[in-house]
Amino acid sequence: MLKMNTGIRPKALRDVIDNAMLKLDKEDYEILYELYFKHTSVHQLSRNLGITCKAIRWRRDKALKRLKRIILKKQTKKHKINDEKNNIYI
Repeated sequence: MLKMNTGIRPKALRDVIDNAMLKLDKEDYEILYELYFKHTSVHQLSRNLGITCKAIRWRRDKALKRLKRIILKKQTKKHKINDEKNNIYI
């Protein structure tokens, strides 16, 4: 198994992802939840929702981009606050 060193504790990483997931709209949340938390295959999800596998992959990719934006936005705010507290200006 490939181990990644993100510098973030696993629980902290899960918390960041969980909090960001809650900020997604219902459709994005459901797609990602089914694929990554319930381990539903793209094929099975396409049958369940009555849409093509291509549409599932497109929605997944869009939802992942939105999730990434939410996480990065939160992390940027967090660093900005920390920088202001420590009088660090870049």
